[in-house]
Amino acid sequence: QPERRPERPPFLWEPSPPRPACGGGTTSAMFCCSCKEDVRKEAEADKDGGEVCRDGQGEEKVELALPVLPTKEASGDVAAGPAASSSADKAAAKAEKARADKEAKAAKQKAMDKEKQVSECLEAASKAFEEGDWDGAIAKYSEVLSTSPDVAAALAGRGGALLRKGQVKEALFDLDGALKVEPECLYALRDRAEVRLKLGDLDGAIEDYNKKLTLAPADGKALCGRGEIKLKKGDKAGAISDFKFATQLGWGGAKELLSKAQGS
Repeated sequence: QPERRPERPPFLWEPSPPRPACGGGTTSAMFCCSCKEDVRKEAEADKDGGEVCRDGQGEEKVELALPVLPTKEASGDVAAGPAASSSADKAAAKAEKARADKEAKAAKQKAMDKEKQVSECLEAASKAFEEGDWDGAIAKYSEVLSTSPDVAAALAGRGGALLRKGQVKEALFDLDGALKVEPECLYALRDRAEVRLKLGDLDGAIEDYNKKLTLAPADGKALCGRGEIKLKKGDKAGAISDFKFATQLGWGGAKELLSKAQGS
């Protein structure tokens, strides 16, 4: 008779060799039942966190899913992710700030250089004006206006030089521009009043003289100019008053104008 193998006690479980889990890729442990009885139900397997499946020969196998622990490398990547992102953001912000600071510094230096150039040109133009070099003054004022067209002093200065050269209409254009930029520019007001007087605009001229003398009353040239207009308009008393004040200020020619007004 063939030798009988000793029976295993019922419900004895032994681990089977590891192999891929049924229907999934998770790491698992497989246990085979040597007993043919249905001792484990699918409900019990679910309750225990496992699954019951059958192989091709009808043998039940219970799969207990084990938790998959993150590897050391994976956990390191996850932990380092936010920190790396924060570092990159800080580096980008630092680079952007450095770029903005560099641009601001360059713009400031450019503005300072331009201001210095304008100041030097205005000084040279003023010197030429005082010396009666109208062409030289016009050239220097034009140099300023080529890069800074809204400088009231340059517009007024060039307008004044053009007036003294006899270019009245061109002078009026510059003087109008100066007073748009700076409505209380004294030199522009006085010179524009003279231009208007030459062009026959008596009301416009006296308006400019009035504003100029309101801002700076002790201006002998403006007083004489306004006095002449008053005399033309028939205001003899007003003309004499302006000429007297100009004479007291020592303005050249005021005394002769006063004598003429008193004798008329």
